[in-house]
Order: sequence, then structure tokens, then C-alpha cells
Amino acid sequence: MVRKKRKYSVLLPDLEELLNQLQRWFGGDGDDHIDAVDILTIQQAKNAVSITMNNHNVSYDESFNGWWRWNLRTIEARGEDDRRDSLHHDAIKHASKAPRDEIQLVKLSPNVHHSTDLPRPDLVEALKQLQPKANTGHTRQEALSEADRLATKLVPFLEHDDPDNSGFDFLWRDTKTGQEYREDVDSLQGLFFRLWEVAKNKGRAVTLSLRVKTDTPLHDICIALDDKYQMTREICPQETWCLGPPMRQARVESPDVIEKAHKERYKKAKSFRLAHGEDKRYYLIIGTPGALTRSHWDRGVQAVLYHTVTGTNHALAVPRQVALMLSAINDGSNGTQESIQWSHELECKALQETTVKAGTFLSGETMLIMPGGGHLVLTGGDGKVVIAGEWHLDTVPLAR
Repeated sequence: MVRKKRKYSVLLPDLEELLNQLQRWFGGDGDDHIDAVDILTIQQAKNAVSITMNNHNVSYDESFNGWWRWNLRTIEARGEDDRRDSLHHDAIKHASKAPRDEIQLVKLSPNVHHSTDLPRPDLVEALKQLQPKANTGHTRQEALSEADRLATKLVPFLEHDDPDNSGFDFLWRDTKTGQEYREDVDSLQGLFFRLWEVAKNKGRAVTLSLRVKTDTPLHDICIALDDKYQMTREICPQETWCLGPPMRQARVESPDVIEKAHKERYKKAKSFRLAHGEDKRYYLIIGTPGALTRSHWDRGVQAVLYHTVTGTNHALAVPRQVALMLSAINDGSNGTQESIQWSHELECKALQETTVKAGTFLSGETMLIMPGGGHLVLTGGDGKVVIAGEWHLDTVPLAR
């Protein structure tokens, strides 16, 4: 098993503060109680998506230009205390004024019964066995053997986000040293074993580039989830939506003149921010206990179906304009310990200034993230295995 670690960022006290605050929120005790996300039927979810698109500022223009405005301010504030203080003030004010009645994410009804609603129960069971618990009782050799067994069963069905990449990667944080890494491994067996190892050592890790191969039995399970919730037929109909990023990049108009010094950055950022390049694959997401994906608005305009196969998945519904701002500021920080600490502190304060809702999703339960829906995701104490699909607003009817 070959692996390579690349330094990602440094864990800071303000991130621990954020994690502790989230745990209190999800616990819902005393003064820290916040409301739960709504539970919607398929028809109600369809209406919610329609209202989101018609009544709120959800568009490819806002997904990029709204993000760009905050991202550029963050870049320009590097090393400038006065500018950063001004940015911090404006960001908190922006969070406090966010609309309180928009739906960001919901729990879908009814739940999925894995034994009767989905094909190939044996594959569903194999996915459940990927759950990386902190205390499995396995020895190292037993964990290697189990990883080999599961990899042998699942390797025909899984691949890297980039099909030309024969290896796999994941993000993880070493809680002993406080260091975060993106780690590469050369095989599916290596990936499964490393996730077990990270969980055993109480690190936090999540896979974000593991995809389900199309035209396989595992893909059939994903299609069954689509059918169960009528994503393609009702909630995001194929007349205006497409599974996965659209083939063509959406066209957006610059809100103002871009200074010459920023033109190249603007061009690169637009390519990053506006997801495109047709891809019909679903994700398989595996998270160790405590893994965190910070507040963000997913790239482009997409609704996300997020089904918990096993484990516990917590999600915080964050007002979309706040999530877009926080992701832009996080992306614009220069990676130094000081800037990362500053962005963590800002996120803590912004989330406490705005209106958020919380949802906990157990095995068989499904989350729908609204188009442009702001969200933060935290893996529960028993880890998780999730199947996810993205429905993007198609760019063809928008092209000029």
C-alpha cells in the first residue's frame, strides 16, 4: 500500500470551538437549542425547489459573482489589518441580516427500507460494513483482511472522481498533532484500511472523490434512490435539470469592470466555481467520527440528494448568502495559520449571528439540499457511509 500525505492546513482552537458549538446545537439542550429542519414529502420538496428558484437569488451569476465579491475582498485584505477588520465587521453584519424564512435543506419522507426498496441487499450490506467506527476491536491484521475482503467485492463498482486516476484520496486531520492532510493511496483496499486506522486513532477523515461507476449493480442502487424520491421525474425534472454537472459552462456577466491584476484570477475562479463537464456518476462518501465539511454553497446551481446508508450524519442549514460568503472567505485565505484561525473565528461568530436549523440523518434517512442551499456537515460519533447525487440546473436553456 503506497500512500502520500500532502499538508493541507493547521487545526486551530477556533475550529475546536466551532466543533464544540455544533455538538451543543445538535444536542439541542437548554439555551443552545435550535429548530429542526423540515420533513417534506416528494410533492412538498418539488414545491420548495420551485419556490427557491423563483423567489430567491439562486443563479449561476450569484453562485459565481456573489462568491467573487467576498473572495476578492479576502484576498485584498491579506496582511492589511484595517481591511481585514472592515471585512470581519461587514461579514458579521451580512450574517445578521440574512433572510430567516428560506429553506436550505430538508429531510425527505418516507425513509428508505434497504431490504425492500433497493436492489442487491448484499451490496447494501457491504457498504454498511465500510462504516469506520473508532472502536471496532480489530487488530491491524484483521483490519487489513477486512479491507481486502470489502475491496475485492466493491472494486468493480467504485472509481476515483478522475477516471484516469487509479488511486484514491481523502482529507483527514490528525488530532494529536493538529495537522490536516490530503492523503493519496494506490488502492481501494488501502483507502478502506487507512480510514479504519484514522478512526482508530481518533482522527477525522472524509472521502470526497469516490464515485460509483455507471452501469453497475451499485449504480442500480443509486437509480433506485432516484426513483424512490422521484428526483428526475418530479423534484428536479430533466426539462431544466440534469444529473451531474452540465456539459457546457454557464455564462455569467461580470457585475463590474475587473481590474487587470485580477483578470486571470477571475477567469480561473470562474472555471472552478461553475461546475461543468457532463458526469452522471453518484458519490460514495465515507466519514470517520467527527469529520467536518465547513459552511458552503455547492458550486454552480445544484440540488443534492444525500442518503445515509449507515451511521449518523448531522447537517446544519445555513442561510445561502451566509454560506456563500463563508466559503468565499475560506477559499480566499492564504493558508497561513493566522488567516485560517481568523476564518474559523469568523465562521463561529457568523453562525451564531444568523438563523440556522439542524438535522440528524440516520440509516435509511435522506437529506435534500435545496439549489444553492447553505449547509455544514458533521459526521456523527459512529461514522457514516452516504450515497449522494447532484442535480444541476442545465446550462443549455440558459445559453445565449
